[in-house]
Amino acid sequence: MIVKEAFEFVSLNEANDLMAKWPQVKSCFVGEDIDQLLPTLLTCVREGVVALVYYSGFLAGLCGGQKVGNALVVRYLPKAGDNHLSRRCVEWLRQWAAEKELARVIVYSTRANGSTFRYFTKVLGLRRIGIIFGAEV
Repeated sequence: MIVKEAFEFVSLNEANDLMAKWPQVKSCFVGEDIDQLLPTLLTCVREGVVALVYYSGFLAGLCGGQKVGNALVVRYLPKAGDNHLSRRCVEWLRQWAAEKELARVIVYSTRANGSTFRYFTKVLGLRRIGIIFGAEV
């Protein structure tokens, strides 16, 4: 028998849902300070979406976005290289945004180099819509 491995996304609709799953989420992030991410994810639950991502029945990661105007700003994606998990997350977030009749999904990074641009365009299927410049004060 061939078992097809598949991604399953489970959206969390309330802060209580996220807090109930938090111990399971923390166990997925061994060696990382995931507690620093909690306030961001709580904002996403209130003002957008957080989804737990299961791969072949096991928690593989999560993603989250916040509605800002007529866009979904992605606030958390899994790291690159995780079974194309980040690409699947962007696809799922785009579908979620379309269902909510939002105009676009925005993903940003503080890394401005060629490999980042290639990753966002070739792996995630996004295109550049702007560049932000800044200076320390």
